Amino acid sequence: MSTNWKNLLCALDFSDCSRRALELAAALAAEHQAELTLVHVCPLMQAVFPGGLLQPQPAPLATMEADAQQMLDLWRGRAEELGAVSVRTIVRVGAVWRSIVNLAEEDHSDLIVIGTHGRTGVRHLLLGSVAEQVVRHAHCPVLTVGRPAAAQAA
Repeated sequence: MSTNWKNLLCALDFSDCSRRALELAAALAAEHQAELTLVHVCPLMQAVFPGGLLQPQPAPLATMEADAQQMLDLWRGRAEELGAVSVRTIVRVGAVWRSIVNLAEEDHSDLIVIGTHGRTGVRHLLLGSVAEQVVRHAHCPVLTVGRPAAAQAA
């Protein structure tokens, strides 16, 4: 199978799984001379209380976005160390999987690389799986990167 990946998207939550995803995405970007976009999505938390919907305050959201951008800048440096030449970063706010899928469509991404925590059972049921939803809804191939086998046993 021939691949012509020129535009890669790597979704990061700054976990060990996403660190492994970054390393793989950077290697693929270097190998294919592709642009690499690193994205972090700040989930827009909303709490429902009797009497209405409580929206997050702008100041904490702005702080969360600034912190995420700072982390992305560090991770961009790591991607460049690994050989990725053209790396950009994006912070989004919203539903995580939907934001990743929408960005991939907007940017005409050829591949999405995303870490997966490998949750099962009740934890998966309660927390859901961003990676699973991205795989189900993305217009392009999705490469999921899990924890090393030794870490999964722990």
